[in-house]
Amino acid sequence: MREFRLVTLVLLVSNLSFILKRVKMKNLIFCIFAIVLLAGSYASAAIKNMALELKSDPNSFFEAPDNPVFHQKLGDTFTAEAWVFSMDQVGERMIVNKEDSYEFALRNNGMFEAALKVAGAGWDWHSSGVKVENEKWTHVAITWDGKVVRMFVDGKKAPGEKDMAGTALNVTDSTFKVGRRERGGETHSIFDGLIDEVRISKGLRYTGDYALPKGAFEPDADTMALYHFDEAVGGVIKDHSKSGIDGKLVGKAQLVKIDLPNTQQAVEARGKLATLWGRLKAQ
Repeated sequence: MREFRLVTLVLLVSNLSFILKRVKMKNLIFCIFAIVLLAGSYASAAIKNMALELKSDPNSFFEAPDNPVFHQKLGDTFTAEAWVFSMDQVGERMIVNKEDSYEFALRNNGMFEAALKVAGAGWDWHSSGVKVENEKWTHVAITWDGKVVRMFVDGKKAPGEKDMAGTALNVTDSTFKVGRRERGGETHSIFDGLIDEVRISKGLRYTGDYALPKGAFEPDADTMALYHFDEAVGGVIKDHSKSGIDGKLVGKAQLVKIDLPNTQQAVEARGKLATLWGRLKAQ
């Protein structure tokens, strides 16, 4: 990515004198804006569709530092979700974990289950009643509205739900993890497969059946954390939400190219860029 941006910059600079000679002063602002847009669009188009790959290694996972966006700032309503492609479902395969606040995983040979702890209450697993198919991309989500924990699999509201009244999630200092759980000083529940598009939101994204996302999630005012897992710089994974809580790949965790259109972040900008470049030259 770094090399790509350098090449883009060189191309823009090399054509800058040509642009400035051809344009009128009144169009200078337009040209400057267009150049910035070109650079940003080229960089966006270069992003590949990747996903986090984990292989049952207890020392390999994704981790972001503890922050109020993962518990306190969610209030009494929140949504947590991800795309998953499991390769092994034996035992407990953790997807998202904020220990003693909330987590969801594949358990008991692929059953989608979640655990959530509200302030002053207990902590236990709840089954969705739906098994996730192995070696198939699946969208999973959990919600809590201050009264009930609900689960969703591939756009369908699962029959299993749990009454859990409270005013806030339990607050802990544990880190936010993807693909791993650590409890009592021991590591277990390691995921085996691919995980993508992890999003934590305040409020309820889903209340019933919904159409599956047709592209990568776009951050909005309710997005508290969003990890596309499309690029890593020095092992750092960018949080695309306004919170900016970047995380890191640990151990042998890595990003691999995938062909799932529903998590595609890149935009086809070449046609628009050609049109814009033509307008610049016509000035």
